[in-house]
Amino acid sequence: MRILQYTTGLPPVRRGGLPAYSTDLSRYLSKSNEVTVVYPGRMPFYNTEKVKFNRRNSKKYPFKIFEMWNPLPVSLGYGIDKAAPYYKKRGTQAIVAFLSDINPDVIHLHTIIGLPIEFLEVARKMKSKIIYTTHDYFGLCPKMLANNSIEELRKKSCSYECMLCKRGPNLAKLKLMQTDLYSKLKDGALLKKIRQEQKGKISIDVSDDLLLPQEEAISRYNQRKYYLDMFSLIDQFHFNSYVTKEYFEHFSPDINGTVINITHSGLTDNRESNHSVSNENVRIGFVGTYDSRKGFFVFCRAIKKIRESFTNFSTVFYGDVTKNEIFDEPWAKNNGVVSAADMKDAYKKMDILVLPSLWKETFGFVVLEALSSGIPCLVSNNVGAKDLVPSEWIFSGEQELIYKVEKILKDPQNILAEMKKSVQKLNLPLSFDEHAQKIIEEFYH
Repeated sequence: MRILQYTTGLPPVRRGGLPAYSTDLSRYLSKSNEVTVVYPGRMPFYNTEKVKFNRRNSKKYPFKIFEMWNPLPVSLGYGIDKAAPYYKKRGTQAIVAFLSDINPDVIHLHTIIGLPIEFLEVARKMKSKIIYTTHDYFGLCPKMLANNSIEELRKKSCSYECMLCKRGPNLAKLKLMQTDLYSKLKDGALLKKIRQEQKGKISIDVSDDLLLPQEEAISRYNQRKYYLDMFSLIDQFHFNSYVTKEYFEHFSPDINGTVINITHSGLTDNRESNHSVSNENVRIGFVGTYDSRKGFFVFCRAIKKIRESFTNFSTVFYGDVTKNEIFDEPWAKNNGVVSAADMKDAYKKMDILVLPSLWKETFGFVVLEALSSGIPCLVSNNVGAKDLVPSEWIFSGEQELIYKVEKILKDPQNILAEMKKSVQKLNLPLSFDEHAQKIIEEFYH
């Protein structure tokens, strides 16, 4: 079978669950299929409709890799500045030549970021089956469900799920961020500092009440309509959780798809490892970016409130470099961003993990990784990975989180021991080979 995978990029240049999962799946499929991976690459600093597909050689991967030159802008969740460049026409000549040469039976999209609609239109004419895995909500804006969409689109504030409304880098910055040089330098001290400052500005802009001009609102409407048209060209959706299935159904009630929770190849079942709990110091973990959508501030408020009645716990934070006053507390430690390998050891330093996400989190691997290490998880009802845990570990809102944590702190050894026994009985998707076979059987045939 000839399979084309479209992703944001390959590790380690691109981080996160999406590139990790798409790369793992491509590796597995390459064992018995002809696999080609395409990602959005460099953009020229001049205007052109021309698209190219440049072969990138790598001995590290068993599949063919192509960079799409001059894709649509790649914002990666930073938000957008002007909408018009995101739905600008692209020529089809190179797309037709590229897809004709590969002649894929299946085109598996892991995002539509950077992908021009012309790519899907050509694929449909060639009768390739198009699959989409719901790693993100890029392209979906709840304002499109309103009766007065254009008026709503004049506002920059929106839901946590929307990746479009908040103000992001301008086109020139995005083009710079797509260069090979930026990829090589982005983890240097200077660029890390700039990215941290940019992230802080974006967080503020989410609640910016300044109205956009009517012309830009119309452009944003056209952009979002462009994405909905793209989704209409997809044959089948792979929902990675019931949370994503329900969210996509708001925009397309008759959408065709199946829920299969995702996994990755780096997981092993370590649930049987000995892990004692101290009544005097229950170690509560938080993993994720330190922002509103991940529930960081909800978590901090809840922990401070709990601290008024219980002092037999400490908190460990992983996942971000942002500063916060809670890290001045002797019982709160910020470990910042650590590698995937180091996170395996990090879970051993927790007795329980809390994910209080406010956004409709698609799935994410944090809960699965923690559970595979034998660590119980309390998750908000917005977390896609709630599919994996008992219903009594799911909470709705800050007060219910406080109640569940305080209940544990009253008798931590016994309660956490029972929770750990429950973890060992969970049916977790820990085998990537088994998962990949499900994907093939459900979507590729």
